[in-house]
Amino acid sequence: MEFPTSPGKNETKLFLASAVTLYFEVLVIRYLPTEVRVFTNLKNLPLISSFFGMGLGMLLGSSSRRLRIVFPFAGAALFVLIRFASPLHLSVGDVSWSYGLSPTEGPGSRLVLVAWFLTIAIGYSGLTIFFFRILGGFVGEGLKPIPPLRGYGINLAGGLAGMALFSLLAFLRTGPGVWLFAGFLLLLTFFYPQSRGHSGLRFGSFARGCSSAEHILVSVLSN
Repeated sequence: MEFPTSPGKNETKLFLASAVTLYFEVLVIRYLPTEVRVFTNLKNLPLISSFFGMGLGMLLGSSSRRLRIVFPFAGAALFVLIRFASPLHLSVGDVSWSYGLSPTEGPGSRLVLVAWFLTIAIGYSGLTIFFFRILGGFVGEGLKPIPPLRGYGINLAGGLAGMALFSLLAFLRTGPGVWLFAGFLLLLTFFYPQSRGHSGLRFGSFARGCSSAEHILVSVLSN
């Protein structure tokens, strides 16, 4: 059930959705290639994946309740896999081709390395696309009730604010734990307001659970 909202609330929602989406985009572009060496070769892939997910979300609009429930777990999986890429052997080296003859490395082992390289690239990209599909859905949902030109202006201002927030945290030499804490704290605003009525009460309880999971995730990533 949708509850009527005032124009001011719609604009605030769009601004926050745009800010948190661009914030996480810059975060992923900064964090993913640092921990997963595959993306030192495919430097533009995190950007392309995040843009594709955002565009898909904006096109399809608001996500279903099931997708919103899965979203925190997908986000946790993405960032935990980034943080522990090296211990999990997901941070393989590059696959640049060498033209020398090596007696210890045949074409079979090279093909296995290439297959593993592509599997990692596609897996992380898929998680990134799904993550940003949900965020893009928040932006698309916020754009609908607002006149196009004004909505675009708010969207642009929110995106600049999100990038400025991440730039400030980077300038203060904070780490990924702080980045994620700030980002997921902003995301909670899209779950708490739905706690009206019976279904909303369940969403409110779910959001409180996500808040607890957020604290656990941040503490793990900070170690």
